[in-house]
Amino acid sequence: MTTLKVVGHHTPRVDGPAKVTGKTQYSADISVPGILWGAILRSPLAHAKIIKIDTSKAEKLPGVKAVITSENVGRLLIGRYLRDMPVLAFDKVRFIGERVAAVAATDRDTAEEALSLIDVEYEELPGVYDIAGALTPGAPNVHDDPRGYPNSYTDAEQPDLPNVCAFGHWHHGDFNASMKEADEVIEHSFRVPAEHHGYIEPHAVVVSYDQTTGRAEVWPSNKSPYALRGQLATALEIAPDTIDVHSTSIGGDFGGKGTPMDSPVAFLLSKAAGAPVKLVMTYTEELMAANTRHGGVINVTLGVKKDGRICALKAEGLFNGGAYGAHKPLPNVNLHGADQVGSCYRVPAMDTTSTIAYTNMVSAGHMRAPGAPQFTFAVERSLDIAAQRLGMDPGEFRLINVLDNNDHPHSAAEGSTVRAKETLQKALEAGGWGSSKESRYIGRGIAMYERGAIGGNSSMRIGLASSGQITIHVPIPDPGQGGYTVVQQIAAEVLGVPASQITIVTAPPGMLPFDMGVGGSRTTYAVGKTAMDSAAALQARLKQVATTRLEVPEDQMSWEGATLVAGTQRITLAELGSWAEEIEGVPLEVDIVVELPVFPDSAMSFTAQVAEVEVDPETGKINLRRMVTAHDIGVIVNPVGHQGQIEGAFVMGMGYGLMAEMPSEEGRITTLHLGDYKLPSQGDIPELVTVLLRGEEGPVPFGGQSIAEASNVPAAAAIANAVSDAIGIQLDQLPVSAERVYQALQGNGK
Repeated sequence: MTTLKVVGHHTPRVDGPAKVTGKTQYSADISVPGILWGAILRSPLAHAKIIKIDTSKAEKLPGVKAVITSENVGRLLIGRYLRDMPVLAFDKVRFIGERVAAVAATDRDTAEEALSLIDVEYEELPGVYDIAGALTPGAPNVHDDPRGYPNSYTDAEQPDLPNVCAFGHWHHGDFNASMKEADEVIEHSFRVPAEHHGYIEPHAVVVSYDQTTGRAEVWPSNKSPYALRGQLATALEIAPDTIDVHSTSIGGDFGGKGTPMDSPVAFLLSKAAGAPVKLVMTYTEELMAANTRHGGVINVTLGVKKDGRICALKAEGLFNGGAYGAHKPLPNVNLHGADQVGSCYRVPAMDTTSTIAYTNMVSAGHMRAPGAPQFTFAVERSLDIAAQRLGMDPGEFRLINVLDNNDHPHSAAEGSTVRAKETLQKALEAGGWGSSKESRYIGRGIAMYERGAIGGNSSMRIGLASSGQITIHVPIPDPGQGGYTVVQQIAAEVLGVPASQITIVTAPPGMLPFDMGVGGSRTTYAVGKTAMDSAAALQARLKQVATTRLEVPEDQMSWEGATLVAGTQRITLAELGSWAEEIEGVPLEVDIVVELPVFPDSAMSFTAQVAEVEVDPETGKINLRRMVTAHDIGVIVNPVGHQGQIEGAFVMGMGYGLMAEMPSEEGRITTLHLGDYKLPSQGDIPELVTVLLRGEEGPVPFGGQSIAEASNVPAAAAIANAVSDAIGIQLDQLPVSAERVYQALQGNGK
């Protein structure tokens, strides 16, 4: 393998200096002359008809510049794909926190006071808050005609039940025939909670609408600026080229910053007020009205032979989608984690369904590997229950069934490299599996996950100045994962220059074509591949420039690092940049568009985790002592960033396993501030042991693999398996909190 000089080496973060010196600007920091503060009146009821909205008192309050409702802006619908969410509610409200009216005023206090002066008359309606209630024949309809919305989707097999937002069915093999071969059948139901993304920065947006030109400038906290422009244009019924979306720095995403959120409201307020408007959600609004991971129930049927081999697996996911499907970007409005069920194991017959129900709750959307943590928890718990039923060690049971080198994951392309067994073996070894335990209430648990990167088209502009400095314009923001640094390293490796010679700039609106944005572990693959091709395109263009000065054909030129060798001459990038500027009259720039399949045929990356816990039987308190996370990887572009992704994702998965939960009463979330809604803190983090199985195969430039969602998914399942092992009781609900463990111990007489 070629020795890499920049890729694989420590490189300072592109965004680091600005962040640590406080120079980074987020959407809430944007200030333009004459800016007004916006505020949104949200529904206090989960399900009600809107009888009347009286805004007259609010309009008369000094300092108020605009008050809008659906009555004066229209019945507008928005969504990432399915457009079923009103910009401002009309006819009725469907969850506590839904937008009903909005105000723009000279300051935030005045805007908030104006909201208190808006009088809304409601007629309360019966609500549905959980899956069982929503899908029961005769249940109140959250939407009267859900298939009437733009871009609605109906699966051919969708059950005839009320309040179905989405249904999907994935299967292979003959499930019923395979189940007849089973010696033991495990049937169990598992409950998983809703979860907020927990990003540091709440949603924020600034919009400045020019009433003269009809153009708008938007500064959103959004990871997909090109998609947002299209969503706003469609919802507001205007031309996309009249909207300029400026990418700002994003203080965390994890899937939650792909939605339009309050951007259309800010647009309409700015248009009505004739001035720029800023909207910033409070964290109470985030927890009440943003979007969450899907909570729900997963019913598993697992058939196994006496020798431990799996015969068949069925997983029925029933998820609470909340009031709207607008926060999901997929045409089937479902969760792609459903098609990965059991994908680390040899399962001759698989049958998976995922039903998402409309309810009168805050809407659910995409969150770090949507659907995967939920299904993984249910399947991995079922594997432990099966092992216990057979009298087998859970590690031994998995080694019998885990994919081997010659096996084919049902969720991957033919020919994909499989190192699942090796990954599991390394995790078991590092986790001390099978070694003696210090006390009765120490337990160990295992879980696995596989993931490949997604692609999609991307674009880039690369430029060379006469000084030899290179500038790359990137079409998407960096939400904090280090994507810009990866782009810098990949381009530097191709061009043979130090990373510091390349400046990464967020492309201004309109410079580059569409890019689908950050998400799905795609940045290092799709945007990285575009960076690699951009650097190669620049080299090709520079050869053309050189032919205008030298009597050497292009095919007799070659690159040695950053130097172009043409016969006996050696030309530096600075010289080539000067020649190009003399020819063009401006510094040389090359635009490139790279078209990539959304799901590339590539090697899959496997993760295996082993958790070790100790439980206090008197209180149920869980001490997560240690976590081993083993990863089948390729070439690492940025070692510090790569490890940061592993650690950060694990902490998020740990939170889902031990504490993340959004309980509610009659549609009202009861954890509406971060004192009640628990996020992991430094004191919660255990010893984390990372095991890397290095390879050279993968879709990422230079042979890398995806990593961002790998350690997030199996963590909760591994922890739940460890706690069940420690207390000798099979737990079936997340989070595995001290209260639930204590109740289980008391109910079992332990």
